[in-house]
Parts: sequence; C-alpha cells; structure tokens
Amino acid sequence: MNKALVISKILVGIDGSECSLRALEFAKDLARKYNSQIIAFTAFNIPDMYKILEKKEEDYNTIFIEKEIRKSKRLLADISKKAKEGGINLKTKFYDTKLTPDLAIIECVASEGVNHIVIGYRGRSFENLLIGNIATSIVKISKCSVTIIK
Repeated sequence: MNKALVISKILVGIDGSECSLRALEFAKDLARKYNSQIIAFTAFNIPDMYKILEKKEEDYNTIFIEKEIRKSKRLLADISKKAKEGGINLKTKFYDTKLTPDLAIIECVASEGVNHIVIGYRGRSFENLLIGNIATSIVKISKCSVTIIK
C-alpha cells in the first residue's frame, strides 16, 4: 500500500546554534507548503555529571542554570514573534528535563501528535564516536519522518 506522507505538525529542535536555526527556516518552508503547525522545541538538560564538576562558589550552578534557561526561553519568544509576523502557525515548547535531548524530543513528538521532525546536524566527529549524535539517535528511534539539516 502506498501511504501518502502527511505533514500536519512539525517539531523542530532549537538549541540556538546556526544549524538549528537553518532547520527552523526549512521547517517554516514545509509549514507554508503543507499548511502545518510548527513546534519549536528546546530541551534544557541538567546532567547529573554537572554536579560532580560544580565549582565551590555557592549558587554558581543555580545562577548559571537560571541564566541559560532565561536565554533559551528568550530565543523561543523571539522565534514565536517572528513566526507570528510571518503568518506561520508556531508554538513553542520548553522542557526542563533529566532526559537527553533526543529522548525529550521523542517524548514531545508522542505527546503532541507530531508527524515530522526537522533537526539540525552539527556532526562533531569525536563526540559522535563516544556518545552518538542526537540527530542519528532520533532517526533510529522516531516513528515519524525526520529531516536532518546540515
């Protein structure tokens, strides 16, 4: 059976990198073409390893984490404002989670009924050898179609 690709809800992973912003632009083009909704998604992950490496100054981690969370939320707010001005149906999702970014994305995809993921690929070779790559992991575990933007 030949099943038509339906793209009604697109999740795009945003981390502020140039590659993720290119992925957002691609997702906007898809949304225009298919009259889709975009979910601009950011997962803020605080790994347990961070606690091992924390500095001795009191509140350093709290201040750093709060600053990074504000920065991420500001980025999503800017993206939302620009999308609205451009007539794009976009909502934002911010996950403060212990999940890795790939698993957080897959969880959001399931809870939001997303049927297409657009994600940037940075391709840091040394890191890929040790722990894998978020984009590669998403392709492996996702039940919906995925577009990777370089």
